[in-house]
Amino acid sequence: MSTGTVAAVLTSGDIPDVHLYCDDWCDYCPVTARCVAVRIRRVWEKRRGPGSPRSMEDMVAFTREVAAVTGRPTPGLDAMLAGDPNGEFQPAAADEWLVTTAHQYAAGAGFLLSRMGWNKAAPEGFAYPPTSLDVTAWYSLFIAARAGRACVAAARADRGIPGEREDAAGCAKICLMGIDRSRAALDRLPAAQHGRIVRHLRGMLDTLAVGLEARIPGARSYIRIGLDAPVV
Repeated sequence: MSTGTVAAVLTSGDIPDVHLYCDDWCDYCPVTARCVAVRIRRVWEKRRGPGSPRSMEDMVAFTREVAAVTGRPTPGLDAMLAGDPNGEFQPAAADEWLVTTAHQYAAGAGFLLSRMGWNKAAPEGFAYPPTSLDVTAWYSLFIAARAGRACVAAARADRGIPGEREDAAGCAKICLMGIDRSRAALDRLPAAQHGRIVRHLRGMLDTLAVGLEARIPGARSYIRIGLDAPVV
């Protein structure tokens, strides 16, 4: 990205890196006007239509564009695209159950949504405020992605790699918030509808929360500048 483009995107009111540990649900965020990632996404949508970027190729390009603007490297993305030949971006063996449980929850939540007739296109089809099914749908894949990233960062932090302890805490924090919101959403669903599935999913979320808090102590108290602490 050229320097001119960067200058056009960044503003003096931006909150640095506020997008790193958010839930990516920009329509319901109070600081979208101060988030550079939101403005870059809007440029993408003007070029390619609502909901962009969509494909994996687009997501990679979008991530690199945000990184270029903010000046952050993308070692995790680079390793993923290279097939992680050195195994540097894998969770510790003892944490694999956490990642597996998170993915199993995502699959189970998808099954529940299908059974309950939820088939909206995200994010255009969400209500304001979002319904319990909207919340369940949004966070299902998000929880899986952030739990995995938190565990990978924790493993890298254990090997003494600088900056990874904070990344583990930030990712675990927003993952736990997604778990909390998903549990509350599941609790609001009609008790008579698919109660057995809901109870099973609720139990998986409880297990995930306990496991993440044990693996990354203090994650809930991690302060996200601009989201947990205001910025003037």
